[in-house]
Amino acid sequence: MEVLIILGSIAAIVLWVFVALEFRNIAAMKGHNEAKYFWWTFFIGPVGMLMVVALPQRIEVPAAPTPAAAAPDSDELPDI
Repeated sequence: MEVLIILGSIAAIVLWVFVALEFRNIAAMKGHNEAKYFWWTFFIGPVGMLMVVALPQRIEVPAAPTPAAAAPDSDELPDI
């Protein structure tokens, strides 16, 4: 019985490390490359996850041009 508890605990810790690494990668995609987001998620859990989700975007993502922005003075209907 003790072996199952130990194996379950090890499996839970390994899974939690993968979850924390994934949230650190999400923070890095948003432009926050600090390792503290791994530790926040690892130790605090759901609060750290919510903190990573709420991080603002630091990296400029180019916006796709809209058809209206391409020709703002055009009064013609587009060809279908």
